[in-house]
Amino acid sequence: LAAVYATDLKRTQETVAPTAADHGLEVRIDLDPEDELAAHMLANHAGDAVLHAGHSFTLEDFMDALGATDAPEVDGYGQLWILTVDDGEVSVEMSSFGVTE
Repeated sequence: LAAVYATDLKRTQETVAPTAADHGLEVRIDLDPEDELAAHMLANHAGDAVLHAGHSFTLEDFMDALGATDAPEVDGYGQLWILTVDDGEVSVEMSSFGVTE
């Protein structure tokens, strides 16, 4: 893991804090709007694994800005989206974290 990003809201920062600490990283406050964050990640973290905690109302724009135009709709909490960007091609895998019913 090369970097950890979260929005400026405390709950997203608290979500990723344990993982950041486990890897000796600080939680970075992400850029807004989402297209600036996507451009920053593509320019500064090519080939790296990066963790980003966002919100249902920001993640679709973020994924679109990365080029994941076919990503399923973000519809709730506990979703884990794994985006792989390889030579401009974006693949998306959806999973979940936390307590599931």
